[in-house]
Amino acid sequence: MFDFHLLKPIGSIFPVFFRIVRPASFFIFIVPWSVLLWYGNKIGLTPLAWGLLPLMVVLAFMLMTALEILIIMGVFVTVESYGLNFLRIQLQQMSRWPDFVFQFYARKFFTFVVPVLMLGSFPVRFLMDPQNPWLLLPVLLAFGITLFLIRISWRLGLRYYESASS
Repeated sequence: MFDFHLLKPIGSIFPVFFRIVRPASFFIFIVPWSVLLWYGNKIGLTPLAWGLLPLMVVLAFMLMTALEILIIMGVFVTVESYGLNFLRIQLQQMSRWPDFVFQFYARKFFTFVVPVLMLGSFPVRFLMDPQNPWLLLPVLLAFGITLFLIRISWRLGLRYYESASS
C-alpha cells in the first residue's frame, strides 16, 4: 500500500497521514465550542481575543498534528508501531493539562524539548493578553522546527525504505 503512495505525483507524506477524514467528527465540535463560549464569556475575553481564538485553535491543532507525525515516523526504524502509538497517545493526554501542574524540569522539557505543553498553555496565555505577541512566538517556532524535523525524517526514512514486497 505504501509503495502506491510513493508513486503518486503529489508529495508522499500528505496521502499517508491525511488519507482518512471522518466527516462525522465535525459534528462533535458543537460540545467543546459550546463549553469554550461559555467559559470565554465567564472570564471576559476581549473582542480581539474572540477574533484570534479560531487562529489559536488551528495553530495548536497544527502543532499537535506535526508532533504526532514526527513521533509516528519512528516506524521507519522500528518493527512495530505499538510503542510509538502509546507514546503519541500519552503525550496527547499530557498536552491537555496546563503547564503549571508539572514540576520545573518536567515543565521545561515538555515545553521546549518535546513541546506538548505549548499546545494549550501558550495559546491561552496569548488569548488572555493578546497585546503581547511574544507569547505566540514559541508556538510558531516549535511548529517550524517540527516541520523541519518531519521533512528531514521523511527523507531519511524514504532513503532506507524497502518495498513491502521484499
